[in-house]
Amino acid sequence: GIGWHFGWNIFMGHILGRSTSGIPMSCAVFDVIPKPGKSFECLHGGEFGPEQGVLAPWAYGFCMVLILLFYGTEGITEWRNQIIEFVLR
Repeated sequence: GIGWHFGWNIFMGHILGRSTSGIPMSCAVFDVIPKPGKSFECLHGGEFGPEQGVLAPWAYGFCMVLILLFYGTEGITEWRNQIIEFVLR
């Protein structure tokens, strides 16, 4: 999970020049920052970054479905019980 998050931040910030979690990036390979007032900020998250856009929850859900399809649901109950046991200690 940490590797995915790190890769996301590097790609969005240093490759595409987008803010990641509200932190603006000053250098990028490509500049894809939307123009204020000329784009739909509610879709792409505006200055904060894509995490604030309305499309983000859909992307997260889609990726969770892909992970379940790829790895299956075998062992999810055991994993959940281990998490609950750890939290209740």
